[in-house]
Amino acid sequence: MVKSALNRMPLPLVRAGAWFCVVLVGVLSWLPASMEKRTGAPGQIEHVFAYFCTAAALTLAYPRSSRLKLMVGLIVYAAMLEAGQLYVPGRMAQVIDWAASGLGAVLGMVAITRLIRSQRAPAITDE
Repeated sequence: MVKSALNRMPLPLVRAGAWFCVVLVGVLSWLPASMEKRTGAPGQIEHVFAYFCTAAALTLAYPRSSRLKLMVGLIVYAAMLEAGQLYVPGRMAQVIDWAASGLGAVLGMVAITRLIRSQRAPAITDE
């Protein structure tokens, strides 16, 4: 069911959605503290969720690309955004936030990769 739904989505639309996620993470990372709206969840959970979704979208958008390159690129991007918070009023850069972002990127990439592979694998039956 997931496979057929993914196959029906036009790749340019999936890619636009993935890049929207990348830009959104950047914008939200560099908003001044006075403009922040939080979910109420711990900050690290927000980081894991945001990067999980972004990594999942990038994995779907670039199915033939090297997963490792996408994952490392997203982790480096997270580091750059975290370091950039040093210059944003009321924000601070924290290694724990970067680690949570990196964890989200890894989990998102792994989850979608496993989902795609499970859709390709033949079903095992007890016949």
